[in-house]
Amino acid sequence: MVSYDTYHRIEHTLNVSGLPPVDISDNPLTNDYEAVNLLMATKQANHYYPSTNIGGGMQDAIALLDEHGRSGARPNIILMTDGNANVYESYSLPSGWADNFNGYDGPGSTYDIWSGGASSSVANARGFLIAEVIEAVGKGYTIHTIAVGVDADANLMKAIAYYAGGEFIHVSGGTSVEEMEGQMLAAFHKIAGLVPPAKLLGPE
Repeated sequence: MVSYDTYHRIEHTLNVSGLPPVDISDNPLTNDYEAVNLLMATKQANHYYPSTNIGGGMQDAIALLDEHGRSGARPNIILMTDGNANVYESYSLPSGWADNFNGYDGPGSTYDIWSGGASSSVANARGFLIAEVIEAVGKGYTIHTIAVGVDADANLMKAIAYYAGGEFIHVSGGTSVEEMEGQMLAAFHKIAGLVPPAKLLGPE
């Protein structure tokens, strides 16, 4: 689990009164689902800071898989946001990067980081995220995206999933908490069904 806001970090510990302690720092890609669930339930949106540094979160997800990914596994990232990228760090987009996003929304569609009259900070935040996505795809990582709520940048999430060979799901919101929870569970089940099984590797 990676969380991102103004900053970003890999989540691995929890010490909250009334809850079981969590420490998966030795193996943050754990199959201790109860521990991960506690982290997710406790560290919700705006837990640390405001703002949305999605590129930084992607950067940490790549680092997590680079360091702890298992041999023979089929690495997938589930990228989820309820807003718009608006924080960026130093980045560089390769020449012709936009060609990779042609057709993300049907024939003739091309993603533009300046879409919707974006400010320079939002455009750069989108660019930072896309640069990290291109790095992840270059390493063979599949990225599925979930845009939650009416304020999420659904077009950006759709373009990323298209380029990264993943599934895009929009949980539109505007409904009750119970209905949104049901939509989220359906989204996770759909993505889980798309993850291929592990494959055998040769000795090399």
